[in-house]
Order: sequence, then C-alpha cells, then structure tokens
Amino acid sequence: MKTEYLLMLSEILDKMEITEELKSLEINTGDEKKDQEELGKQLIALLVTRIYKCKKEVYKFIATYKGYYPEELEFDSEDTEEIKKDKTNKYDLACREAIKKAKNEDVIAILKEVSKLPGLSDFLSIA
Repeated sequence: MKTEYLLMLSEILDKMEITEELKSLEINTGDEKKDQEELGKQLIALLVTRIYKCKKEVYKFIATYKGYYPEELEFDSEDTEEIKKDKTNKYDLACREAIKKAKNEDVIAILKEVSKLPGLSDFLSIA
C-alpha cells in the first residue's frame, strides 16, 4: 500500500470514528482468501454507514487512487508572483476536475479494490 493511501485512509477512518469497530473485525477461518473476502465485505458495510462524515476526503482519495489528482503544486525559485498565481489557478482547476471525476466513480467497486490492497488488513488491525 502506498504511503499516500495509508495517510488518506487514516484521516478518513479518524473522521468516520470507526477505530473501535475496526478492531473488532476478526476473521480467522484458516483460509486466507476467504478471510480477506469476508474482511472486505465487513469493511465495506462499515464504511458505507459512516462515509457521509468525510465526503471531501473520500472524493480526494478516489481521485488520487484513480490517478486523477494532480501532483503537489511546486514553485521554482525564479517564479514571479504572476507565474505563481497562474500555476496556482491551473492546479486548483485540475483539483476541481479530479474531484468532479471522482464523484462519478463507482465507490463500491473502488472500496472492493482497496480492500484487496496488500497491507490493508495489517493497517486495519493496528488502526
């Protein structure tokens, strides 16, 4: 799991106030694949019930996960105030477009994909 995803998911989970519920998600049938599938189902159900608390963060996560969100804005030491303003305007527009695209994504499909990311179950066990 990318560090960026981890940080964003941490913020989302914190805003959703589901840390205690996550700790109680224990699936241990002995079949790792079955365990991951069941964990994914339980996680999706839990997220869907609280996702409204952090919709901006979810949109940004989806936009980042799907590759829509622009790289962080950077200025060069030679940039004039006019160039900085122009870069900022372009960056803000790109961010708005990324969020617009994210709003039209199938969030359940994305949650299913994310639930299969390597390291997610380890992250959730310590969240």
